[in-house]
Amino acid sequence: HEITELIYNKSLSYNFREEIDRDKESKISSIFKKMTIKGKKIKKKDYLNGLDFQNLMIKKVEKIFKKYDFIISPSTSGSAPLRGTKENKDSCLIWNFLHLPVINVPIFKEKNNLPFGVQIVFPRYKDYQLLDFISFLLKKKLIPKKNYPCLN
Repeated sequence: HEITELIYNKSLSYNFREEIDRDKESKISSIFKKMTIKGKKIKKKDYLNGLDFQNLMIKKVEKIFKKYDFIISPSTSGSAPLRGTKENKDSCLIWNFLHLPVINVPIFKEKNNLPFGVQIVFPRYKDYQLLDFISFLLKKKLIPKKNYPCLN
């Protein structure tokens, strides 16, 4: 999470520097501005180290995909939090960090009837194969059709 935030905030501060500098009427949200301020403070060396670590992890997961076609993981780190309680960190942020295509499959219900599911993760650049796999699961009626109207 920390490295994702470092890379993201540094990228935002660089890519939106002109918009932030021109924003005199507060059209940009305060949260976005805080992220870009954090990003400006990140040293080039730290940013490059973050990218190096990300690339190392991408290579490691590519080795995993030489043995397996896909990964299944929980969609969340736990039940939906009650209002006012602290939410667990996003357990699926790793897939974004690793540049992997992923689809959430909300196929279960908790005891309190709230939906939850699994993430199906495919190798990098295999987005269409992931969609084909979901279509296959739909045809076999292994997942509910109503969740994927765009694939009908």
